[in-house]
Parts: sequence; C-alpha cells; structure tokens
Amino acid sequence: MTDNCFGAKENLEYINDSKKYFIIGIKSNCTIALSKNDKTQGQSQQVSSLNLKDGQSIKVWLKGLESPVMLIKSVRGGVSKYVGNDKI
Repeated sequence: MTDNCFGAKENLEYINDSKKYFIIGIKSNCTIALSKNDKTQGQSQQVSSLNLKDGQSIKVWLKGLESPVMLIKSVRGGVSKYVGNDKI
C-alpha cells in the first residue's frame, strides 16, 4: 500500500505484471471508465465525479491501463480514494 506518488500507469502495470497485489492512492482527477465497453468507446469521467459511500468499491478501468482495478473510497483520516488490482 502506498500513496498516489506511486500511482503512475507504469508502476501499476509493473506490479500487476509481477503478479503482486497493490493498493495505491489516486488523485481525484484521474480519468476512469465504468465498464470495458465505456473504455472502448472513449467514455470516461474523473474519479471526483463519482458519489461513492465510505467503504464502497467498484470495478473501473483507468486511462492507459489495460486491466481493470477496484476503486475504493475511505473517509478515515480524510477522504481518500484507492485503487487495487483485481487480485484483491
């Protein structure tokens, strides 16, 4: 687990390709698609536009990353959003 400083696409791909787990903070202006079809059609939105509840997680596709990730919202110690790979 780490903060959003390590949330670059290249880092996520490397960790995922290494068959390791990750949970990484992401910025609220990250671009996501809510389905594979949305991603294919270029329909995306910023994380900040989602209305998630504390502890809620949804599968999303980050811009530039082939594999889906789980987006998780946490309000402990301030509002934060994290992504984790599908291995979680």
